[in-house]
Amino acid sequence: MLALTAACHAATAPGTAAPSPTTEATAAPSPFDGLDLNLGFEQADTPQGWKVAHADYAVSIDGATAFEGAQSLAMVHDGIHESGRVRLELPAQAVRGKQLTAIAHVRTQGVDRGGVGLRLYAGRGDDGLRRAQTPPQDQLRGDHDWAPLSLEMSVPAEADEVTLILDHAGTGTAWFDGIELRVSEVDGPPPPSSLSGSVLDDAGRPVADALVGVFSHTGEHWTAQTDASGHFSVPVPPGGYELGASAEAGVGNVRGITVASGAEVPVEVRLATGAQRLHGTLRDQAGQPVAGALAVLATADEHVYPTRTAADGTWSLTIPKAPQYMAMFQGDQGQRAMAMIEDPDAPVDAMLHREGAAPAAAIDWIRDHHVPLRTVEAGHGLDDLAALDPVFSKAKVVGLGEATHGTREFFQLKHRMLEYLVERHGFSVFGIEANRTECRAIDRYVQTGEGDPREALAGIYFWTWNTHEVLDLIEWMRQYNESHPRKLRFVGFDAQTPNVAARNVVAFLDRVDATAPGRETVARLGQPFNHQAFMDLSNDERQAVAEALDGL
Repeated sequence: MLALTAACHAATAPGTAAPSPTTEATAAPSPFDGLDLNLGFEQADTPQGWKVAHADYAVSIDGATAFEGAQSLAMVHDGIHESGRVRLELPAQAVRGKQLTAIAHVRTQGVDRGGVGLRLYAGRGDDGLRRAQTPPQDQLRGDHDWAPLSLEMSVPAEADEVTLILDHAGTGTAWFDGIELRVSEVDGPPPPSSLSGSVLDDAGRPVADALVGVFSHTGEHWTAQTDASGHFSVPVPPGGYELGASAEAGVGNVRGITVASGAEVPVEVRLATGAQRLHGTLRDQAGQPVAGALAVLATADEHVYPTRTAADGTWSLTIPKAPQYMAMFQGDQGQRAMAMIEDPDAPVDAMLHREGAAPAAAIDWIRDHHVPLRTVEAGHGLDDLAALDPVFSKAKVVGLGEATHGTREFFQLKHRMLEYLVERHGFSVFGIEANRTECRAIDRYVQTGEGDPREALAGIYFWTWNTHEVLDLIEWMRQYNESHPRKLRFVGFDAQTPNVAARNVVAFLDRVDATAPGRETVARLGQPFNHQAFMDLSNDERQAVAEALDGL
């Protein structure tokens, strides 16, 4: 997955990883005094008070390893999953509207892939209000003796749920102990922080008028131009960042930048000449060129390079060669468009909608053709949808989208539209943008009632689908199948991860031909952290993987 996809799914803000809070705050008595939170894991032989259900990794109390006291909590990679999490619900009334800091002392062994960190979550009912997590570059990896990890989050005043999560998202073993929780009243906004530095050419000379793009792990970005001395400065909130730059002298990229609150982080970017020219034209919905738009090119190894469109909407940038490229465009009103680049030598034509009032013809069409709905919820009859019958009478495939991910009413309407299409037009398959293989567990439940629909839904990886509304749709499909001879199907039509599919292929080959060429390649794709392992390969090694899979 390329880095730019984060722009479509930005939900988790990187937390400030630091040994202590950096915002100026007034210390207050701990609201946790007198509460039995078992922060040192000294109680009994289980992590009493902590939630370990669905942790995936093996979780235990280790009496032989401790930072302080006699015990610690250990999480051991199970060889299958890519994340193990243990949760502690904090008293929300004690931290609402305050700055919460969690500190954990962590020891790691054999964390060769992934990393170990902390997460904080604040919510109200089913709504997630704020999230923070240890940035990837600050997570612990390899073999570490006890080291402190710290995470800060400003808790929204309306939160009724606040959770600390110990997050082992790697191989090997991680031990947690000596948890500390601090709460402070913030006197004012945090001090400003920034990324400042210079852009230099391959001879070390300053490059004036270079375009600099700063990209957060949540999909936000900022841009700046270097001055005559090649200098730039970009104010950013605390978190983890990647930086890309471009000029006539070439392109450059710096990854793994951490910015603490109040810090001015120095960065030096060296430009070099790339080997692959990417080019194209950006137009609006009327076919007119879009000038001055930001164009960001990303490679398969998640390096990003910014440029801008010219007066005629064209853009061009020569960047390092990679097996895959993606382009993202953003206009001056915040509108965005994305494009996968299938042929890097061919021009990439993209369309960016200009903001503004809809054309009068569009308003007139809506006025003449709109169909008022009584409700977005299923189970309330279909009479108000009868006016749609001519539209769908000959349809074989109907697309059901959403303007925003996570909005309750959009998926309630999808459920109602499925009910309508099944009952009035004979549709029988619901397809979703998720892994085809993993969706078979949901389909098995819909067909036979076997399995746990909640676990099956969580097993397709997407937070956007793992909701009460989608679960209601699945349960409706199951109930329909129980009373109708013509059965409904739930299928996935995407290939986001190879994990389960690769393991299924290996199991098949082991039955029919354990020495088949390509078996070992497929087996590696079925192992945890296969994405990171693949990204570590050279371009030639990646090509060899592709050829082995094609041969199989």
